[in-house]
Amino acid sequence: PFLLLPIIVLGGIYTGFFTPTEAATVACFLAIILGAGVYRGFTWQNFWSAVVSAAKVGGVIYILLSGVQLFSFVIHRSGLATAVTDFMIGGGFTPFTFIIVMMAIYIILGFVIPPLATMVALVPLVLPAAEAFGINLYWFGCLWTIANVVGTLTPPFAFAIFVSVRILGVPFHEIVRGIIPLFPVVLGTLILVIFVPEVALWLPNTMRMA
Repeated sequence: PFLLLPIIVLGGIYTGFFTPTEAATVACFLAIILGAGVYRGFTWQNFWSAVVSAAKVGGVIYILLSGVQLFSFVIHRSGLATAVTDFMIGGGFTPFTFIIVMMAIYIILGFVIPPLATMVALVPLVLPAAEAFGINLYWFGCLWTIANVVGTLTPPFAFAIFVSVRILGVPFHEIVRGIIPLFPVVLGTLILVIFVPEVALWLPNTMRMA
């Protein structure tokens, strides 16, 4: 029965039956039903603990996003995005060098900053430059996401490692040992998508034609 949960949630999103935000509510509701009626593991103590944990995490995220939104507003009003675009175009950057520089920045930022915060903060700054270079934004978004994953998995400052230590209660060195085999795979994926954009663009192009 548990496998029906992602099927129902994703099916509802892709069929347009409910939005992704509503899907989160549906997923929580179905999880409670499964926990109480099928697996018999639901207790009010567990429920309250989950609510408190979600409230703490959500509060941190909203505070972080509020600061990022303020930063984005300042960038927009100050004209910094336009200045960055003019600098990169006038400084002899090519689309390829722009991509390489951006990927390096995203990986470094991924060491200490959550991917969502990096995205919200830097999209207003670098998106005009990407458009000016004629870069496919689907491809750029895929590269951005993979580069952030590389950053969050890179010891010793990997953001994902510290989050995992806090949530799972597992020693730092054990998580690092588990991540090391994945790191070259993710890095190799980033390099592959940089040099073979069709890997990232095949699905969007197929859906567009459909």
